[in-house]
Amino acid sequence: MQRVTVLTVFALIGTSIASAGQIQIGGGTNGANGLTSAYIGAGAGSWVEQNYAVRLFQSATSSSTPVAPTYSTGSYAENTSPSAATINDTGTEALTDSATGVTFNMLSDGTYGTSTQYSRNFWEATNTSTLTIPVGVLDVSDVWTLMNNLWGTPNANNTTVTFNFGGSATVASESLIVALINSGDTTGGGATPSGQVATSVQCTTTVGGSPAACNTFAIGPTAASSSITTSGTAAGSLSAVTVLTDTLMAGSYNAAVGNFSSSAGQVVMTDQGFQFGAAFNGLYLVSIQVADSSGAGHTSETALSAITVDSTPEPSTMWLLVTGFGAAGFARFRRKKN
Repeated sequence: MQRVTVLTVFALIGTSIASAGQIQIGGGTNGANGLTSAYIGAGAGSWVEQNYAVRLFQSATSSSTPVAPTYSTGSYAENTSPSAATINDTGTEALTDSATGVTFNMLSDGTYGTSTQYSRNFWEATNTSTLTIPVGVLDVSDVWTLMNNLWGTPNANNTTVTFNFGGSATVASESLIVALINSGDTTGGGATPSGQVATSVQCTTTVGGSPAACNTFAIGPTAASSSITTSGTAAGSLSAVTVLTDTLMAGSYNAAVGNFSSSAGQVVMTDQGFQFGAAFNGLYLVSIQVADSSGAGHTSETALSAITVDSTPEPSTMWLLVTGFGAAGFARFRRKKN
């Protein structure tokens, strides 16, 4: 009897560990290949996979070398099929959420383009559309998105994130909608951090010209922490959500093309942490929807690179663990007494 009880306890521990902790969303084991087109499936809408160097960073270069993120593990070769890689946020806000920070599995989905063969490493909204990401994780306490935009309007709401919850991993019954705000414009004197999403190319000076981009795009810093009022059928469970932000990568550039031509500054990647606490314990996070509402004409072009979620064991599971240990101890006590 004691052996059976102990085995039961260990089984409960295994179940608790399996259903809790940090999970990188995507294909493969816990998202080894990130948010690939195969994982997203039919939920892509008008979103397409693009390349950092060419699109998100607007071909920004430093001494003629394309600026690229620095990955924690793995690497991307811009002119070949990329290997799987992770990037780790150990910034101030991420460390308040997790003692080890937040790890993202980056998109690794072959090459993009026919002549340059650049790697595909993020999703871009090319029109007014919604990207639906399957999740299916129980008891999610917080969600981290690695998200930026290409040409966001300062202080505008171009990006909305919807969290769909339900009693099973695939069927949603309620939703929580969070409307994110773009960062401000520091070139006009608005140096106070604002918003939760920033334009990745942060042009600060001009090179042989006066690009209007430095005055019209959301190139200000994001607010480290902000409380956002929510809407949707689940708003009653959590009327406001705390959003944390960190800068994962900042690299200097001295030349760019297109919207940021004749400029210099930094290219950045920022993430957003949505804190739910225990508000949705007992429910699955069925899916996450990221919507760009700015329309065609390159008004914002929301860019999503990766998603990581944290889950915690249900109180009922923890109670089973406690009672299991108690039963094991009691059985051992009886055996010794006899």
